[in-house]
Amino acid sequence: MSLRWQISLAFAIGAGAMAAIFGVLVYERTAADRAAHARALESQRAQIAASLFASTGRLALGASVNDPSAPAALRRAVDDGQVASFLRTRDPAVVWAAAPLKGGIGGIFVNTSFAGEEQALAALRRVLLEIGLLSTLVIAAGGSMFARRLSTRLRRAAIVAGRIGEQDPAARIGMHGRDEVAALANTVDRMADSLQQRVERERRFAADVAHELRTPVTGLLAASALLEDGEAAGMVRDRARRLARLVEDLLEISRLEAGAESSQLRTVDLAALARSVCADHPVSIAGPGGQALSDPRRLARIISNLVDNSCTHGRPPVIVEIADRSVRVSDSGPGFSKEMLAHGTERFASASSARSAGTGLGLAIAAAQAGVIGAKLTLANNACGGAVVTISLPDLHKTAMSEPWPPEQCSPAC
Repeated sequence: MSLRWQISLAFAIGAGAMAAIFGVLVYERTAADRAAHARALESQRAQIAASLFASTGRLALGASVNDPSAPAALRRAVDDGQVASFLRTRDPAVVWAAAPLKGGIGGIFVNTSFAGEEQALAALRRVLLEIGLLSTLVIAAGGSMFARRLSTRLRRAAIVAGRIGEQDPAARIGMHGRDEVAALANTVDRMADSLQQRVERERRFAADVAHELRTPVTGLLAASALLEDGEAAGMVRDRARRLARLVEDLLEISRLEAGAESSQLRTVDLAALARSVCADHPVSIAGPGGQALSDPRRLARIISNLVDNSCTHGRPPVIVEIADRSVRVSDSGPGFSKEMLAHGTERFASASSARSAGTGLGLAIAAAQAGVIGAKLTLANNACGGAVVTISLPDLHKTAMSEPWPPEQCSPAC
């Protein structure tokens, strides 16, 4: 049950309970007052009738002497010399009273119908019930309006918090007010500011380090080329090339994440581009082919990174499948771990032991490049084994993304 309905239900229950308690108290007090008043009047009537009978010997006011139909409790009270009254609320509703006669010869009994009072009390019950229902509905409606406003504000805060969790740097709630929801929203905004500042510092640090390393690494790479051929020289050249590539990757992803790159979009033949990129890789091209709106240079970089990743960490066959506005790269390796599925596009993300080699920047660069061209990168595993990365490209005429292949569908690599 949503928060709105929970609050509305709580208001309705509270209002109903208050109305019920108030109605019961009002009804009980009114019924008691009416009964006491009726019994007092009937007792006075019995006393007056007894006095008249004692002085004149005549019965008046509808009185009777030692009425056998009177309630037994009332007759016992008269036998004890007491003035008493008795109220019967049903079959039929009657109020009785009796006053003893001098000399212990019995008493004078009078009675009056209480049906009119019972009808009045029944009408009061109906009115109180209607008032209770109406007040419950009114308060529940007010509670629903309050809950709707509260739910809307919380939903807005949750949506923005989700965007912050998805690393949207500009997402802020920006809620005004002095209540707890506004305080929570302001706290989330301050937390987002703090996180964004930390991310920016880390990004600048990585970019500065890569920039400072670029010149000495370039010199190291040039110096290694002058070494005489041998096992040691080969190891130095290999490590220098890997270090140079790492520096270039760090510089590239720093520029991409800083928003310093732009794209040149045009219609691209996806099959032709994939064949060009994969010409030097042991992969197969499959699928019906298609066209999409993209930056061919950046798209080629994305496909190249994904193919390199599959060839390095997966197992053959590696398949590049082309469909309308989608490119899917799959292999037959162990697939992505749960951690990689959740964080694989982050910098230096580490996979399972079977896919642990490399710097951890390939997928991060691919995802950042995809963001520049308006594409979406999706990581998944085939149901029959193997990692799958899908690039969903913008429509030629719309801004909506194409849907990737469902992860549970096996690729031709299976």
